[in-house]
Amino acid sequence: MSDKKCCVPGCADNKDQTQNTIHIHGPGLNPQDIIMPARYFFVNFTFITEKSYTPDLINDLAVEINGSSRKNRDCRVWVNKLDRKDGSFIVRYKVYETCYDVSINVYYKSKQVQGSPYKYAGCYNFCNNIL
Repeated sequence: MSDKKCCVPGCADNKDQTQNTIHIHGPGLNPQDIIMPARYFFVNFTFITEKSYTPDLINDLAVEINGSSRKNRDCRVWVNKLDRKDGSFIVRYKVYETCYDVSINVYYKSKQVQGSPYKYAGCYNFCNNIL
């Protein structure tokens, strides 16, 4: 899956509002290509600058990672958002067990960001006992 440019919900119909764009990219969105014990990706609010930044922005960003384990229950996943205090975040996550049909959901102000969810069918993590 390639890097995606995502717009804030509500702005998708207005292509001229490029100042309200959110960029989501990084190796954690390509788990089938890169094997790491912990993964990460970046979320960049391009309409936020160091001058317009407020600490409340981290409360408006939510990341949810879902999938099913071998025992047909939710996978155990740890998610951490690192605020760079300039309108960008590093989202780290770790999947603790073999997980199937994973979905990475990114929300801004309780609305799903355009381009999200990032879905991966099949086995995700520990599939071949690599890690």
